Amino acid sequence: MDEPAWTGMAEILSQQEIDALLTAFDGGLSRESIGGEDAQPTRIVKPYDFRRPDKFSKNQVRTINMIMESFGRSLGTALSAKLRSLVSFQVVSIDQLTYGEFLMSISDPSVIGIFSMDPLEGHAVFEMTTPTAFYVLEKLLGSKGPGAMVIRTLTEIEEVLITGIISDALRVLKHAMSNVVSISPKLETLENNPQFVQIVPPQDMVLLTSIEMKVGDNSGMIGICLPYVVIEPILSSLSEEFFLTQGLAEGEEIIGKHMFDTLNRVQVDLIAELGRNDLAVEQLLSLEAGDVIVLPQRTTGEASLYIDGIDKPKFKGRIGRMEKHKAIQITYVIPQEYEEEKLIELSSGAAT
Repeated sequence: MDEPAWTGMAEILSQQEIDALLTAFDGGLSRESIGGEDAQPTRIVKPYDFRRPDKFSKNQVRTINMIMESFGRSLGTALSAKLRSLVSFQVVSIDQLTYGEFLMSISDPSVIGIFSMDPLEGHAVFEMTTPTAFYVLEKLLGSKGPGAMVIRTLTEIEEVLITGIISDALRVLKHAMSNVVSISPKLETLENNPQFVQIVPPQDMVLLTSIEMKVGDNSGMIGICLPYVVIEPILSSLSEEFFLTQGLAEGEEIIGKHMFDTLNRVQVDLIAELGRNDLAVEQLLSLEAGDVIVLPQRTTGEASLYIDGIDKPKFKGRIGRMEKHKAIQITYVIPQEYEEEKLIELSSGAAT
């Protein structure tokens, strides 16, 4: 009777071979590193802590990543107009950890916004490092570059300004999550000490999205912490299939609408021109207060209205008064060149 095939393996291992096996077990080395090229690769086993089970599946984390990438693109567009500088956001990581670990990772002081997401119950956290917050404030106030950085808490005026920035970010987050759930994020309070931010028990699991914010040549970090108990009601919707079946066109439409709303809030100067006249340099230098310059335009005629920075008129209007204020009534919208070219193409196409 043939002997079993494994009897030839009954050899005593040397100390060197035992050490190699222990090293492979502790460090996750493959069998090629200890048994040669002919050895079969082994699986690297990841330890699982039953006291801290993962609450979010990989599919749900990927969906959150897609939402946050959309959030970063839209927020970059919104803040670029507000800070008058190129702003971009890049999702660095999405981690599952306990809320206590999240609080321990926040420096003191920091800019910590606690916000609600009605109709979801509970609160979430929008966190911004102090250097990032101060650089954003400097750009918002017209500074050309970072000054001397002093780590301190925000003043009351600075808190008002940074509250506006976080509120803008929450409006963008609302649009980014609209494919999954309709929420109304609202900033409830602003804190600087992480010890005062106790929205869930320390052992509760949270999903932390770390995002790198670049303003010009400078960069900083922001974080969005979503507790499991807050987004548990929408976990069934956090799947790539559900997210994508809502239609990319719908997502692009939402982003486009947000960009349009942002542009609508941009203030521009409107200049009314009654008329023009040419003067010699000698006449210009001799002008004094009270002198009258005759314009080739009647007082009852229409003025040309210019948008600051554009050398061609956009409107025609009559000058008058409304209550106690000077006013201009728009009487005609001057078509743009591309609109005129389009009309010419259409008319020529109809003629043919």
